[in-house]
Amino acid sequence: MPMSFRTYFRTKVAVIIDCFEIFIKRPFNLKAPCQTWSNYKHNNTDKYLIDVTPQGVISFISNGYGGRASDKTTTETCSILDKLVPGDVILAAREFDIQDSVGTMSAQVYKPAFTRGNPTKNANMF
Repeated sequence: MPMSFRTYFRTKVAVIIDCFEIFIKRPFNLKAPCQTWSNYKHNNTDKYLIDVTPQGVISFISNGYGGRASDKTTTETCSILDKLVPGDVILAAREFDIQDSVGTMSAQVYKPAFTRGNPTKNANMF
């Protein structure tokens, strides 16, 4: 476990999660363009959840979801939460509203406490 993680979280950090999107061609099916449209990317995309260990190893990549799927839905419907054990800590971006889902597994979610426009407060992320 890297020292920067031990300082803030001891050895409880299980994974760091985030979603990423890959651009795709516009589907010809009438229903598919609606499901794959991403308001964030302003394009048709496939969305994936990735989790990385504190040591930097990719330990999970979800199946693809339409770009319209929220990060919360993606996290809750892929099998990542089934791998948690009580006491685990997940580091996630602000848009992950998964406290309730993770709480049922007796784990915790930490999100960065960024403040707009003040770089000195951003130094202590969590």
